[in-house]
Amino acid sequence: MGLLHCAFPECTAQVTPDKAAVPEIEAIRQAERKGALGPDDLSRHVHCQVHATLARRNGVKMYQYLATVQELERRARERKAAKSHFAQYALPAKPETAMGAALRNAGVVEPNGRAHAAQA
Repeated sequence: MGLLHCAFPECTAQVTPDKAAVPEIEAIRQAERKGALGPDDLSRHVHCQVHATLARRNGVKMYQYLATVQELERRARERKAAKSHFAQYALPAKPETAMGAALRNAGVVEPNGRAHAAQA
């Protein structure tokens, strides 16, 4: 892992991963407008020690870059393990019957299988 560039505007500092700081994961997720984050997403939000201190003074929670990368990797492993474990409980999709298709096409039932509410 090489040097990282501080994301603060006009800062030319390059920091080693063990000295880099990033905002809390939720703040990065909000800035990136995405759910699961990866190390590439974190690298766009790295700050040098000077700007990390400035961020903390302005109420932004900052964490060590390497610890945050490890946390994201742990969460990814946990999601993968959960997905494979809970796959055993997933029910296969039921094939649609001819009657069900006819009722849905006629507008009697909604695509989710529920009957339309009676209109008064």
